[in-house]
Order: sequence, then C-alpha cells, then structure tokens
Amino acid sequence: MTQNGSRILAQWNAQRAIARRPVVSVVRGFDAAKDDHLTAGWKATNNSIDADARAQLDKLRMRSRDLSHNNDYMRKFLRMVAVNVVGPNGFIFKSLAREYLPSGQVQVDAAARDVVERHFAMWCKPRGGADVTKHTSLQGLLKLAIKAAARDGEYLIRKIRGDDARNPYKFALQILDIDRLDTQRNGVFQGNEVVMGVEIDTIGQPVAYHLLASHPGALTYALNRGQRYERVPAEDIFHGFIADRPEQRRGLPWAHTAMLRLEMLGKFQTAALVASRKGAETVGVLQRTLDADIPAPGSSPIGEVDPATGQAYETSLPGTWDTLPAGYTMQAYESRYPDQVFGQFVKDALRGVASGLGVAYNGLGNDMEGVNFSSIRAGVIEERECWIELQNWLIEQLVTPIFTEWLGMALLAGALKFPNGSALPATKLDKFAEHQFLGRRWQWVDPEKDGQANERAVKNGWKTNEQVAAEQGFDFFDNVEAIQQEQTWAADHDVQLGDPAPAPPAAPAVDPAAKLFELVSDGIRMFNEAEGKRADSLAGVCSALSEQSRALLERPISVTVPVQMHEHHHHQRLKRKVPVIDGKGRIAEFREEWIEPAALPAPTTPQ
Repeated sequence: MTQNGSRILAQWNAQRAIARRPVVSVVRGFDAAKDDHLTAGWKATNNSIDADARAQLDKLRMRSRDLSHNNDYMRKFLRMVAVNVVGPNGFIFKSLAREYLPSGQVQVDAAARDVVERHFAMWCKPRGGADVTKHTSLQGLLKLAIKAAARDGEYLIRKIRGDDARNPYKFALQILDIDRLDTQRNGVFQGNEVVMGVEIDTIGQPVAYHLLASHPGALTYALNRGQRYERVPAEDIFHGFIADRPEQRRGLPWAHTAMLRLEMLGKFQTAALVASRKGAETVGVLQRTLDADIPAPGSSPIGEVDPATGQAYETSLPGTWDTLPAGYTMQAYESRYPDQVFGQFVKDALRGVASGLGVAYNGLGNDMEGVNFSSIRAGVIEERECWIELQNWLIEQLVTPIFTEWLGMALLAGALKFPNGSALPATKLDKFAEHQFLGRRWQWVDPEKDGQANERAVKNGWKTNEQVAAEQGFDFFDNVEAIQQEQTWAADHDVQLGDPAPAPPAAPAVDPAAKLFELVSDGIRMFNEAEGKRADSLAGVCSALSEQSRALLERPISVTVPVQMHEHHHHQRLKRKVPVIDGKGRIAEFREEWIEPAALPAPTTPQ
C-alpha cells in the first residue's frame, strides 16, 4: 500500500472511532430545548432583533396604543411613568459654571451661574421657546417623550436651529410621532445600510434618519398619493429607546410582554360586568308548556307588545310583578357573577402584568388591602430604584444633550447676558457647560424614622447634607440661601419664625457652706499628700479664715436628698461628709453618712 493510501486509511479509521463513541451529553441536554409534547407549541426563532421588529413592530405599537386608549391599567401605567420619571415639577437644573486654573484650583463663577440658570428657566417655560409650536414647556415635552418611549418603545425629537426656532436663543424642539420613521424603509442608500428608516454607517452608527414627510395616518399623506421621505442628518435628531439586545436599531413598547395579558384581563372584566348586570336584571327564563302563545292579561307581561312603542317587553322592570303569557312557566336563573374568586383572580393576573411593566402591584392596581408598613416600604424602595434608573437614562439620553445644544446656540446668539447687558463669551463653552440635573424624589415612607436615619448618617459621615437634600429632590445650597433670606427678612420685620429659642438654664444656687467645705477639703488633701507635712499645718491654712469659717469647717455639711420610702410617700433624708482622722492627726478621708434632720446642729448665719 502506498504512503498516501495508508494516510487515507488511518484518517478513515479515526473518523469511524469517533462515530462509534456513545453520545450522552446530547441525550440529556437542556429541558427547555427538547422537542416533545410539552414543548410542541413553543415556537422560537433565531432571528435578529431587527428582523423580528421589522415584521411585528407596527402591530405591537398599534396594539399598545389601543390599550392606552381603552385599558385602565395601561393608562395608569403611562401616568405612573410620566409622574415618577419627569415629576410634577420637572428636573431641577443647577449650573456649575467653573474653570480649572493651572495651579489646580477651581474658580467658581457665581455670576455666570445665575445668568445660565435664569435664561435656561426662561427658555423652558410654556411659551419660552423650548417647544417650537409654543404649546407646552420643556417639562411637557419630556413627559410626551417618556410616555412615547413607554407606549411606542421610542421617542423622536427634531432640533430646530437658527431663525426657524423663533426665539432669542435660536434653538427649539419639535417632537414627532414615531410613525414618521417608517419601519418598512429598508435597503441601501449611498453605500450605507438603511434599517427601518435609520441610516447607519459601516460601524453601525446612525448618520441620518429617513422621515416621512407627513404622518402615514394623516390626510396630507393620503393627498400626496405616495410616500415622500426627507433625509435628516443624525445630528438634527434625538432618537431614544431602551435596547434589549445588541445591534438593536428600533425600540419595543415597554409593555410588550404584558400586552396579551392586559387585553385578556380587560375582556374578562368586561364580560364579568355584563354577566353581573344581566344576572341582576334576569329573574328567570320562560319555558313554554303549551302550544298556545296568547299572553294572559296583565299590566306588563313579558313578551307583550307595547301599543305605544310597538316593542315587546324583553325584561322585567325592577320592583315590578309581571304576568306570564299563557302556556309558559318561569324557570329561575342564578347568575355566577360576581363570583367569590373573581377579585382574587384579577389580583393574581394583575400581579403578572405589574411584573411585566416593572411596577409594584399595589400602585398599578390601587390596592392597599393587606399591606403593612414593612411590605409597602420594601415594595416602594424597589420600585423607586427603577424610577431613578429611568430618570438617569432620560437625563443622559435627552435632558443633558438638550441643555448642551441650547447652551451652544444661546452663546453664539449672544442671548445670555448679565444685568449690565454684556453677554457670556462663546469661547467659554466648556466652563458654562458644567451643570447638574436632579430628578424628582418622593416623600418618606415614615418621615420620622427616615429623618432620624438621615440625621444619623450625616453625623457618622455616611452622607453629606448635600446628598440628603438631593435624595429629596432639593438643592442644599439653594435651601441654605433661602433660609438665610428668610431669617434676614424676619429680623428686619421683627417676626418670629418657628418656636422661640429656649432660654439658657439657670445656674444652680451655690451653698456657701458646701463651697467652703470643698475648698478647705482640697487644701487639706494637698497638705496631707506633701511629704513631711503634719496635721498641725492645717492651722496655717485656717488662720487666714475667720471664726465663722472654722465653725463651718468643724460643722458637718448637709445635703438634702429625696428618698422614696414606699409607694405613695416620700421622706427627706440628709447626708453629710465627716472627716476621718488617722493616728498622726491628719485627715485621711471624708466619710458620708445619712442623718435625720433632727440630728443636725442649728445653722450658723454667716457674719
């Protein structure tokens, strides 16, 4: 056999050996990947996220909008998103205009901060220029954007610059319906790939958006008799969504996993309500026993034709007795609704919906039954963390870019001016761009306990006062300035703010005898501790004292102490310090003893 033939034979034998090995890992595998009777209806694909979205995004969006129009829970969810992410007062803006000197120091420009904050607040007002249509404020635009992201999966905002903005800052925003970004616009444009209306380059970065000239459901779209597209550069568009998978170009409605359950739950509740109403209206059903169908005489027999209207009576009226037609009997009807398990079933279904929407069941269902402080606190804290995450996402993706664009255009337009009329220099863009946005915060679940916890955290160095204020949605330094202004105003107008300051505690009355005893005792102790000094040295100390002082020294000093003798009565006892003299005539210590008031010598009045 040739060498080449031997090599081929060896390879063939090796392949046969591998083929004969027992396959055990594939047999066990993963249960979720098996094809059996349990997974027969489980259909899954390996499509890209864009491939799935291209085929189903339009229908998902339409059904999500239908739920927002007709489903109570979906409408509540969208309202929760707007209120908790943007908040009732919007985001708090704080300018941090500062520059870093070559020496390493940071120089704060308080005047520039005031100018930037004042003008940005003016621009954000309802008719200040943020909305190019002048219909709403920046806060209103942000609520529309976050609701669009939740309902449709994405938001679409066009930047308007220059004179078209029609405001002194030369910048405005135009929020667009996401339907303007056609999901069926796919192909190649000038060497770039177009994916569902988004033109991307070779590295996947959006370079342009192909927008429909009008909404596909608008009358103008029908009059155009065809699709007309406008290619808008990416730098002129704010397009935001939360991606679920890499390489995703379009967003999905946030409720897409819960939409089917919401629709079924809504239909079930409607059917239950109808059944309950019919059950309340229906006494029974008529069963014919004879061939005769002539109604018996009566005021309003069921089935009798009303001569005034020409219509037959179909149901019995509440609080009335009806006469049955001849040849009919009444068979009682008992409705199953409202069923005892109806409420629990709805709760269980709604808990699944809440999980899909990422919110707490109690808030979505307006159900506080059986909720205690611990459970509601745990649920609230977890839900608020999700809201804060969405706040940070919106700030990073939309709010901060809006401010940056506005600031650049406002500086170029010379619209940011000091009170003296001079404008901020456009060359200092980096300096003025320093800023901070604070999202809304919520009331404490337990104000007293949470306040004490924050106070302890500040005292122990775990938090700063600025952090605590930020957690509540306030700026610490703004609060300090406001408090100072209040105090200054109150002092100028002689107004007391809050409770008056407590008076300093009065100094305790000094017993002259006790004070003298203390001084002399210290002197005696000092002399006794000195080497070679005897008790007769006490005479040198006391010689400077008056006769009254020596009398006080020789006399025991009493201290009144209340002592509870039994349950309802108290007795006044006294104690005194008595010097103890050692064998050398020195005072070694002072002994305390309790005495009755009658045993005390009469007090001597000092001269």
